[in-house]
Amino acid sequence: MNAQPQDLVTVVQAAKELGISRIAVYQAIQEGRLESVEVLGKLGIPRRALKNYRPNETRVRAGKERAAKSQPGAGTKTTKKSKRGW
Repeated sequence: MNAQPQDLVTVVQAAKELGISRIAVYQAIQEGRLESVEVLGKLGIPRRALKNYRPNETRVRAGKERAAKSQPGAGTKTTKKSKRGW
């Protein structure tokens, strides 16, 4: 592939554009879900690869299932009153 520097984005830029973490970008590259090229020892992601990015369906599905199970106020902390009433 002969990508020009202006056709590449950094890992940080890719993470921002995809709305995922920097670590998730590296995982996607490692798993073959996001194309990358190495230029002078640094990873570059072709802009066209951002359009072809495929999220990890297992993680997306698990996140949706957790969200569906959560109840409003499920994370609120209740305090136990002491016997003395304070």
